[in-house]
Amino acid sequence: MVIGSHNHTPFGSCDEDFERQYRLRYKPFLATLYRFPSVPATIHYSGVLLSWLEQKHPEFLMILQEMVDRKQVELLGGGYYEPMMPLIPLSDRIGQIELLTTFLRKRFGKRPRGCWLPGLMWEQNLAGSLQTCGMDYIFLGEEQFRSAGLMGGAAERLALTEDQGKLITVFPVAVRLGSSLETADPREFVHSVSRGAEDGAERIITVFPERFASDSGDAQATEARIQALFEALSFADSRLELTTPARILKSPRSVRKAYFPSSAEPRVMYWAMDEERRKGYETLSALESKGALDGAGSFFYGAFPRQFLVRYGEANGLYSKMIFTHILINQLRGDKYRKRAAREELWKAQGCDAFWHIGDGGLHGNGLRKAAYRSLIEAEKIAREKGVFCPSVSPVDFDLDGEREYLFQGAELNCYVRTEGGSVFELDYLAKPWNYLDTFARRREAYAEGEIVVDAYRRSAFVDRLLAPDTGVSAMAALKASGGRCCALERYEELELDRQHQQLTLRNAPVTEGPFASIEIVKKFLLRKNTLTVSYALCNRGSKPERFNFATEIDLSFAGEEPALQRLSYLRSSAEAEAPLEVSELRGIDEVFVEDGQNGLTVALGSSSSFDLWVIPIRVLGRIGGAVRERYQSTCLMPVRPVILASGESWETRYILKFGK
Repeated sequence: MVIGSHNHTPFGSCDEDFERQYRLRYKPFLATLYRFPSVPATIHYSGVLLSWLEQKHPEFLMILQEMVDRKQVELLGGGYYEPMMPLIPLSDRIGQIELLTTFLRKRFGKRPRGCWLPGLMWEQNLAGSLQTCGMDYIFLGEEQFRSAGLMGGAAERLALTEDQGKLITVFPVAVRLGSSLETADPREFVHSVSRGAEDGAERIITVFPERFASDSGDAQATEARIQALFEALSFADSRLELTTPARILKSPRSVRKAYFPSSAEPRVMYWAMDEERRKGYETLSALESKGALDGAGSFFYGAFPRQFLVRYGEANGLYSKMIFTHILINQLRGDKYRKRAAREELWKAQGCDAFWHIGDGGLHGNGLRKAAYRSLIEAEKIAREKGVFCPSVSPVDFDLDGEREYLFQGAELNCYVRTEGGSVFELDYLAKPWNYLDTFARRREAYAEGEIVVDAYRRSAFVDRLLAPDTGVSAMAALKASGGRCCALERYEELELDRQHQQLTLRNAPVTEGPFASIEIVKKFLLRKNTLTVSYALCNRGSKPERFNFATEIDLSFAGEEPALQRLSYLRSSAEAEAPLEVSELRGIDEVFVEDGQNGLTVALGSSSSFDLWVIPIRVLGRIGGAVRERYQSTCLMPVRPVILASGESWETRYILKFGK
């Protein structure tokens, strides 16, 4: 039996989160294990966590060093920043693994032989790159073994897999058994495992307990639970041998070859599914729990890990930025130190937590996404050659959907525009660095109860709406406005791309049906230094007059909604006043200001004439740290203007978004 422990706190977490996890999880486990030298363990610490421990709790690493030296603990390698291995480019994968391997070798004097895969995420081409990095073995779950055709006893023995002639050993992880340790009595748990060895056949049981931490947040209760397990293991039946993977690999034994499909542990697969497939999976799982469909989970492929990029547009946006930045860095020539610095910033942004939500935390965490974008923007800045970089606008399929986007790259701002909705989906202020469109859409997760507001599209800036004249801000905030036209998913076509002057003009033609279908929208984007100007020309191409309110959603994402992080004020008739950060309407204003306390600057939104402004804070229901509640994600500023157009008549306006101190 192999007892494992996986330990990681995401890059971008605050120091309080690190300390809490240290107090409740990391310290109790290692301190208790230290008192049981006869119990060996295989432990993985991410590079992010090791770096924090080295700075904040060097005594922890001293104890760990002693346990490694006495061969009680075997340390696992992996990606330094805990990346989703299948998602990152090969060179980054190798670089991250070698970075953690180097840290472990220098700090503990031993090179790791095993590799931890976050979420047990697997694609077959990983075998070659892992073996190239000196990794001899990995871990995959029992369902992954069954899906590879290793049924019954074969799912409790070693397997061998390969890619392009490079081999790696696979240890089976008893995922369900490990999860049962959360609630099971340790003595009953050990007894049931020992009872399974009565037939005399060799079985390899590997458990990485999901969590030992007490729900009450009591470190002593956590330590007591761990101690009870180790005591039970110490007095276990002689047929149960506690060991480590390295010791197992020293003894010759028959190993079956297998190829594993793209997959992950059940929890990751479940949360990668859309709602419809999840219901089907739950039906099959219910039948399996009754014994009607043994091993059904191994045959159900409703999703695989990359589906997170489809389920969450925000994850795909971050992934696309990561790939784009990787390409920029690879184009660097001659300056290896600058290239290395840029790569290390890139690697920080590749942590799995910013790309998934597996029931708790992940990309629902505003701070984790902000940290990832901050590192990617820093990497891009490093990759830009001083004296060589010139502002530009380029058509590129940035988000890898087969359609081209338009990337304005300036000295102070990046502005990325998509043709779907004619909206801005990334807006980077380089000096800080900060992506003000790192937003998050409201959606229904599996744990949500009751009626909630759900967005039909990724929240962006300059998303156009033609509203019925009687629509109010409350209806808009609840997404219950009727009788209007939302252009978020309509296709805007390119009219003109002026590279010399960095201007882009898009056109949204009249649609075939629906309210205000005859209205044509032409919008022009112009980027100058720290200012983005968006000009509009609306024309009634129909035969009848149209009367509506023209509104454009401008979402901006800040670190939080507390006064220290965000203050809202406006200018009306040369008089400035503060406004509450709540669903509200400001009438007849000339300009609105958002003071960004985190970055020490002000974002100003003005126009060619006075306008009404709707303010809608976007709070998303999600579970973080076990607590399900609404959390701030962005602030929607929506300028609203009444428009009356006779047949053939046009109307124009423009908005100016400026960033500065």
